[in-house]
Amino acid sequence: MGLLAASPATYGVFLVLTACALFIRYLAADPLRKFNGPPLAALVPWLFTYPAMKAEWHTTNLKWHRRYGSAVRIAPNFLSFDTYEAFCDIYSAKANFRKAPEYMVLSPSRRGNAVSTQDKKVSQFKRKSEGPFFGDKSIRDLEDRYVDKVASFTTLLCPLEGPDGQKSAWTEPRDISKFTSWLTLDVITDLLYGESFDLLHSEENRWVPETFRNVQWRNLICMSYPTLFKWKLDRVLLYRAREEISRLAAWSLDICRAQAKRCADENRPDLFTSMMAAEEKRTGNPDIEGNIKDIWAESMFLLAAGSESTATTMAITYHYLVHQPDLLAKVTAEVRSAFSNVEDIRTGETLDSLRMFQACILETLRISPAAPNTLPRIVPAGGATVDGHFLPGGTTVGTSLYTMHHNEKYFDDPDSFVADRWLRRLEDSAGKDIAYHPSPGYAPFSMGTRNCLGWRLAWAEMTVALARVLFSFDMRLTSEAPCCATRQPGKACEPNAPGYITMCAAGGPYVEFRPRQG
Repeated sequence: MGLLAASPATYGVFLVLTACALFIRYLAADPLRKFNGPPLAALVPWLFTYPAMKAEWHTTNLKWHRRYGSAVRIAPNFLSFDTYEAFCDIYSAKANFRKAPEYMVLSPSRRGNAVSTQDKKVSQFKRKSEGPFFGDKSIRDLEDRYVDKVASFTTLLCPLEGPDGQKSAWTEPRDISKFTSWLTLDVITDLLYGESFDLLHSEENRWVPETFRNVQWRNLICMSYPTLFKWKLDRVLLYRAREEISRLAAWSLDICRAQAKRCADENRPDLFTSMMAAEEKRTGNPDIEGNIKDIWAESMFLLAAGSESTATTMAITYHYLVHQPDLLAKVTAEVRSAFSNVEDIRTGETLDSLRMFQACILETLRISPAAPNTLPRIVPAGGATVDGHFLPGGTTVGTSLYTMHHNEKYFDDPDSFVADRWLRRLEDSAGKDIAYHPSPGYAPFSMGTRNCLGWRLAWAEMTVALARVLFSFDMRLTSEAPCCATRQPGKACEPNAPGYITMCAAGGPYVEFRPRQG
């Protein structure tokens, strides 16, 4: 009977040998076999899904790079790089790498928005219709509106007089991440819809920032293992996040329909009106309902992108300042010596001249970049060279800003917050905006045709808001700060900012304020 009469043990040996032969053949034909990485990375596509669930994809990837080198295989067809050379090869304007399909998880309706679409023409159309609202002229024209929100923000942080009528009383601990998320969402809704949601004064919509964070957690998991999204398994396995997405989607769609009706009745100079006009021109369809889904997908993206990352960067800057009292004192003195009145604190030459102040924000953007995880791109047909490695077409590649910003090749002591490292660069920049113009090892707003469109607004919000707080108030870390209670011996307190699609401040720092003394 031959093989049919063999024992179960023989069958087992045969199957094992067959599997080994197929595995060896697979490895021999594997075009990425020369790249090091975690042992299972060559076999399974979901190796970083568990770190993504813990919001530790960025820190796990950093550990892999420090163990395996500058080019790391993190999935069978996915290479991660941590060098500036690779970053330029992949993301620069002349690069011909298209976005990976995984980006579609970032759209609520599977319709592409400015970030998620793979179609460069669609991306260019959306950026062209939105770009003027984020340009220098628009930011200057909008200054009175966002400065008004900043004034409300500072008053909410610390009333000029305490409950006992004294100006020297410290406030109760403030959860800075909440206050900054309210501020930034108020600013972006004012720009987008021509009217603010007023989270600084009303509790009605304060659930939105927390929901955005939960949605980002779900999106990161789906990006780490796109099969979940492709087969709609996230609706079952991540059902709680899905419920929040549904609530957020219904809420934002209702707003879009109301705003679209308003656009038909009156012409207002806001971003939503501009997007409606551009979409009507593109499709040739004047029917509001026919265009609303695309506008809805875009507006949801703008609400999240225009609020959460800026709010988190602000909160993390506060975290490091209150944990370094000497640095806080130095920056406070610099701001107060440059201005004589809080109303004078606006964007311009005086604010731009504050070197230590700017250095603190630049260092925050380095140590905790808004987009910390690997941004996947597809190598074009015919192959391309990335950081000296020729790769076949169809390979997924990417660079994480977090790993590049923490690369010892570019920064000494990269895991520590050292604002002084930027003073020389600021002196040498000769007025060049080094936050926006990438330099070796540093590109907080990315580069190329898909860079951060709203970086000017983000920078204006962060600098004006922080400078006004430093000018007006003394501040200190509360004595029972949760971050200090959980700090590991011998290590500095880390901000509570999980790395989802963007960094998201999830609580803290907890800071006390009082009107400045003297």
